[in-house]
Amino acid sequence: MSDKSKIKNSPQKWDKFYAAGAKYRQLNQFFLDRLIGKVEKMAGKKINIVIDLGCGNGAALAQFKERGYKSIGVDFSSFAIREARKRNLQARFINGDLTSLSALDIPKGAGLILCNLTVAFIKNKGKFFTDVKKLMSKKSTFCIITSVLHDGIDYGLEDKPGIAVNYKKIKAQLRQTFRKVIEFNNDYVGLKTHIVTFLATK
Repeated sequence: MSDKSKIKNSPQKWDKFYAAGAKYRQLNQFFLDRLIGKVEKMAGKKINIVIDLGCGNGAALAQFKERGYKSIGVDFSSFAIREARKRNLQARFINGDLTSLSALDIPKGAGLILCNLTVAFIKNKGKFFTDVKKLMSKKSTFCIITSVLHDGIDYGLEDKPGIAVNYKKIKAQLRQTFRKVIEFNNDYVGLKTHIVTFLATK
């Protein structure tokens, strides 16, 4: 099945989305603790900084803050950034386009770079992955959480294919860019929705 993630992207669209009260669910606390443990084991040290690419209203960053981590959030929507600042006064936020990461003032070498349910909205994923890799050190981990589509499955609108990516394609793109890619977690929601967490190292 082809990737159905060709979605019009604009700051105005996402401002309206968040202004309408849209909220993303927080990360499951048991999953988050497992994720942190895995990333720190892979790096051989404690995470120094968490960067959330497509941070939205800052829900995930608030969870990292509760665990004592320094964090940086990046998002297209200025409205979302304002809401995130209310929730995470100690975090740093950057209002910018993820398709132009190299133009943003993002520090390099963060222990964890998170991209949660966002990659489907990025048209040129290959370039995005290359730009993320440039932000990483050998001890960094790139974590992508995304809904995926599988070949041979008939998806309907209720399955929200527009916020998912083709499983085989995204896995191949990650492996083309990063030295090591593993599937850390699989969530199955409803009859057809499959959410995969990939971890990639430079």
